[in-house]
Amino acid sequence: MLSESEQAHGRRLITTINCFGCIPGQVFLGSVLLLFLTSLAMNRVGIMVCLSIPAFVAAVFQIPFAHVADRVGKKKLGHAGMVLVNLTFIGLLAATFVSPFAGRMLALGAVAVYAVGCCLFISGWFALLLPMIPAPIRAAYFGRMRLIYQAVSVAVGLGCSALLEWRSSPASFAGLFVLFWAMTVVWQWLYMRMPEVEKPDPAVPPLRVALGNVIRLPTYLPFCAYAFLLSLFAGGCPILFGMIEKTYLHLSDGTVVLLANVRMLGAMLGFLIGGRFVARMGTKAMFLGCHFAFGAILFLFLWRDACGGPLVPMLMLPEFLFGMVWAASSVAFTVEMYALIPPGGKSLSTSVFLTLQGTGVALGGMLMAGAVRLGIFRNDWSFAGTVRSDYDALLLICGTLVMVVAMTLGLVPSVTGRAQGPSCD
Repeated sequence: MLSESEQAHGRRLITTINCFGCIPGQVFLGSVLLLFLTSLAMNRVGIMVCLSIPAFVAAVFQIPFAHVADRVGKKKLGHAGMVLVNLTFIGLLAATFVSPFAGRMLALGAVAVYAVGCCLFISGWFALLLPMIPAPIRAAYFGRMRLIYQAVSVAVGLGCSALLEWRSSPASFAGLFVLFWAMTVVWQWLYMRMPEVEKPDPAVPPLRVALGNVIRLPTYLPFCAYAFLLSLFAGGCPILFGMIEKTYLHLSDGTVVLLANVRMLGAMLGFLIGGRFVARMGTKAMFLGCHFAFGAILFLFLWRDACGGPLVPMLMLPEFLFGMVWAASSVAFTVEMYALIPPGGKSLSTSVFLTLQGTGVALGGMLMAGAVRLGIFRNDWSFAGTVRSDYDALLLICGTLVMVVAMTLGLVPSVTGRAQGPSCD
């Protein structure tokens, strides 16, 4: 067991690791990759599929990797994942110096490598940090910690937006990939300083048996299934936002990245609100509010120019609100997950949740890409007297279904109670 001072030092290290780890993630969350793939003349279905690869890989490999992490060590697999993330940015950097066709192939391979690397890292991450975050302070700590690293991510994202607005060229993308690669190296160095309190156990049962033990938990699987449904209908919406802004509204690269960073700015507020709200009211109230908020936000995005006025400020509002609500719900999900997992096989049990959540995002993205590819929806249709795209039709469906899913909350128990204890400050 760690002393209180060792736990506090571990929490500071976790926050620092996340601050550096979120910077490489800016490539995917901040629309930089979307814009880079667009510059390589990749078609819109290919872009949607490519952006869904990380979630798809997590859906397939997260659970087997987590089982290995419990057996051989969480840090060992996390370090291997970071090596692959380093290779990702080397691949993306190389893609800026070759022909568009070769660049598309390199970018596709780099995204696949990134997906596997992140999967290896995440497989043991949540179980690795659990001993340093006592239950009474989890909601407050996760809210504050995520607020800090989201602020770093927004600052980096605004820099990306300014650079791409000034000059969107292969050299600009190359410079960003070099920066992200350097941050990944620092991220990896900090990670190696993390203590591994719970040592690996080579005697854990085979995957089939261990997975069966988790699935048979009476409360955990319904909670994971609920996370899958919410992610299925809401997780892929940021991709739709970016596709509408870039390919339908024809906004500049810098503006698209700026809007993505407005979403991250909203997440900063969402982490703060989520941590405090969950600490006082519990997780179920947070989940219920997020459902109806998601639906309202998606409908608001559809009304982006119905009232006239400048388009970009009208887009900023739903982007900001979506980031805020998604961040607040993520705090509730993390707190509830930690309260429900069994004492043994923490990497595997947390990965069951992450897998179903990631599967929802991946499946949602793939279904959206398939619908666009098959031409199920008209490219131009009327909504409230304005012309909308096939991507908007998908948003309308997602907004409707995410509110319908609120009925599943009755099947999801909340074991965290109304109060989570004192603040971690």
